[in-house]
Amino acid sequence: MAVTNVPSVVFGATGVVLPAEADVLTGVQSDINQAFGGGVNPALNTPQGQLSQSLTAIIGDKNNQIAEVANQVNPDYADGRWQDAIGRIYFIDRNPAEATAINVTCVGLSGTVIPVGAKVSDANGNIYACTAAGTIPTGGSISLQFACAVYGPTAVPATVSIYQTVVGWDTATITGGTVGSNVESRADFEYRRRNSVALNGKGSLP
Repeated sequence: MAVTNVPSVVFGATGVVLPAEADVLTGVQSDINQAFGGGVNPALNTPQGQLSQSLTAIIGDKNNQIAEVANQVNPDYADGRWQDAIGRIYFIDRNPAEATAINVTCVGLSGTVIPVGAKVSDANGNIYACTAAGTIPTGGSISLQFACAVYGPTAVPATVSIYQTVVGWDTATITGGTVGSNVESRADFEYRRRNSVALNGKGSLP
């Protein structure tokens, strides 16, 4: 069995403890010296010194990755897919990003169909697509919902105009909307998960 002088990662009562990279370098230099029968010049500007530094960097990087994985099972540090997995244990999912939604009054010829994907734009160049098709009734106008093409908190515009021509559709007037949101952050998701668990610890009097 191969023996190395490189100190290993320690899994202790307080978590993962990584060896200092200076100690890793010393261990690598000792391994190289032993491999070549001793008497190897350890100077870092020699070929073997360069090899020692490269191996130390590789080991240090892998040690950091081990620490990252070990920390991901702790709800206080987990993020990304690891945090999503912890959340699913409690039957909750991260809130996804939402696009800004606007209500638009579409005026035009009676019988004109405004299809899903029909577009309007605002003064800042943001594009909004119709989310549910509608047919302009006899009165000449219909209210439809449009969603911004970019997910996130885009401000509800004051005015919009038709971006993609639909024959029989004359004007578009915004009547309101709801600002979108970014994907739920790591901190917000953990706060919600923690509260959901705490809620289960509360009972009610008969």
